Amino acid sequence: MNTKELQIFFDLSLKPFGFKRKNSNWIIREPELTLIINLQRSSYSNLYYLDYGYLINQLDLPLTMHVFYQLSSTDKLNAKSVSELFDFEKPMDENLRMQEIIRV
Repeated sequence: MNTKELQIFFDLSLKPFGFKRKNSNWIIREPELTLIINLQRSSYSNLYYLDYGYLINQLDLPLTMHVFYQLSSTDKLNAKSVSELFDFEKPMDENLRMQEIIRV
């Protein structure tokens, strides 16, 4: 799966929740917060990172997100599992991969 296909997958998955895509970001603008999900591809491999967070609209700071996290887990086994889902160099049935990404 390439970046375009993954973006389309996220478009279809996030649109029902009200997110709109702008480049590699999916955004919901609320009166007080802007919710953001960002998809990044590694420069060195076919590994992707999913960051999520929000902007506090009343704070006028030049930041992409005021509070953000990278999709993972505090549990080492779960963190490895999440990382492997977004590593497209690891062989995995694509339908299963997409179902698991939606689940997490």
